[in-house]
Amino acid sequence: MTNLQEQLKNIGRTFDSKIQERIWENLKYQIGNYEKSRLVAENMSGFRLSFKAAKLAWQPVGAFALAVVLFLGGSGLLVMAAQNSAAGDKLFVVKRAIERSRSIVTADSAYKVELASAFLDNRVNEFQKVLVEETQLVAAGEQKNSKKVSLAVDEVKKQLEEVNEKLSELKSADAKYSQKTAVTALVLNEKINTYKQELKQAKTKVVDLEVSNKLDEALATAEEINTDVLTVIVEKHQQGEIELAQGELSGKLEEHLAEIEEKVAKAEEAIAAKYNVDGQELKAKADEAKEKIVLAKKAIEENEFSLVLTLSKDSNDILKMLYGEIDKVVEVKADQPITEENKSDGEVQGETTTTLPMLIKSDTLENTTTSEELNAQAVEQVDEPVRGFEVGIQ
Repeated sequence: MTNLQEQLKNIGRTFDSKIQERIWENLKYQIGNYEKSRLVAENMSGFRLSFKAAKLAWQPVGAFALAVVLFLGGSGLLVMAAQNSAAGDKLFVVKRAIERSRSIVTADSAYKVELASAFLDNRVNEFQKVLVEETQLVAAGEQKNSKKVSLAVDEVKKQLEEVNEKLSELKSADAKYSQKTAVTALVLNEKINTYKQELKQAKTKVVDLEVSNKLDEALATAEEINTDVLTVIVEKHQQGEIELAQGELSGKLEEHLAEIEEKVAKAEEAIAAKYNVDGQELKAKADEAKEKIVLAKKAIEENEFSLVLTLSKDSNDILKMLYGEIDKVVEVKADQPITEENKSDGEVQGETTTTLPMLIKSDTLENTTTSEELNAQAVEQVDEPVRGFEVGIQ
């Protein structure tokens, strides 16, 4: 413990007082919100701490200390276990604290976006792993539901919001970063598309309606972020700050429009299923969204790329309204008792009422090592690089 205290004291000399305070407040906040956390500190001033932790492996105090050490290049079995943790695991709070602190000490807004995307990669991988683990346990009758899966999806959504926040900060500081903003946007576009495909694939294994709906929300958020990213790419291309191969930009925009077209088709299906005569106004709105897409495709042919994004945003806004109205009907029907008359209305016979695409469920699930097993394994490396950007991750 003495050696640990010495390391912590040395940390205090590494950064200026403002950075120290931000790291301290961040980690303290993370641990303070953990249900079993108990922070013990004596003579606390900056990073001069005196810890009293009995069972270091599961004490938030000890975890906090090791998190700080790892953040500055330390190592340890416990910290590696935290790096392998997922939402719902005891050490996940440490992993998140480390990530947030890395972002805090980074002044470069472009690098903050890169970090946020790398951490999103962590969340998506954690969700995929937990989904397999929990689904197997439920199928085997060892537990009744998949709470950790729901928590993992929540963390994906939170990290998507953080990516969006960091992207907004980068756009605000564009005058300073200029071409670096363009490169970051290009890479983020590829990453977001990858995340969407991975989440869609994982969704084919989901049987829980709540988790499925949360995934739909996460996918919608990802596409909104991608719209902002494409806006940056188009602006930078028009300003001559980035060069793209012939057809590359139009291909990205066509892929974006295809996503919106898919949502329009699903909205039309939902309207047809939920409404009879009373759905004419919503059908007209769906037609309006389709018209926007037709105009956007024409704009691509004419290289009016900014107009494409304006029209796609208009179409997406209409879809948000449509899905909101459809969901209201679904919620009302979900509260009704099941009778012979309403048996085919969607909330019966195992049918889902989600208004976004529900894919076919997978029959088999791949066997993987569980989170708890990973937490118990002895490993040599610490802070193993994640699949991140290639334009600045050190």
